[in-house]
Formats: sequence, structure tokens, C-alpha cells
Amino acid sequence: MKIKNKISADTKLSDIIRKEYHNMLKEFMETWRPYLVGVDSSVDVLELSYFEFGGSSFYPGVIYRHLAILINYDAVIPSQAILARYMTGHSNLVAKWESVYREISRYCHQVM
Repeated sequence: MKIKNKISADTKLSDIIRKEYHNMLKEFMETWRPYLVGVDSSVDVLELSYFEFGGSSFYPGVIYRHLAILINYDAVIPSQAILARYMTGHSNLVAKWESVYREISRYCHQVM
């Protein structure tokens, strides 16, 4: 599937994860919810396309670890590089996709 050309500002994270892994993704994203700024508790996390993380106890490694687990399960449709670009453009994690890529890679090796 060629997802690269289909990613836009409105692309949900769930759109780039294989459907059979949506329950796992939803579990992960529910643990992110306390750190998401401006997301109403009634919103289905699988419908989110932008993630603004905040809070004094927020640790980005949790997000990278969850993404690494999804990669290791082959749940992510595009490449890891495209996922890193997606997270850079759809969140406030970091400004450079290469940094996100490195962090996810680090966790991929740890969670194997």
C-alpha cells in the first residue's frame, strides 16, 4: 500500500496502522490521553490526527516505545521513516523527523 502520498494534516494515526492492530493502538493511545492537551475525554483516540503532549510528568519515551512495539509487530503500514515524519508533523514531540526515527529505532531494539 502506498500511504506516503496519502498522508495529510488530517491523516489519523490509526490510518497508518493495520486494522487488526487497532485494539493494541487504542490501548496505547488511551495511556497517552492524560498527557494530550485539549482532547476531550469523549473523543475516540483512534480518530486523532494531531497529538499535543504536555504535563510535568510526560515522558516521550513511552510514545516511542509504543511505536516501536507496533513496528516490531509489523502493524505499521508505511516505513519507519514515514512514521517518524508523520509523528513529527502530527505532534509536538520534536522538530526533526530524524530524531524521532532514532528514538523509535532505539526502542525497537529494546522491546524485541
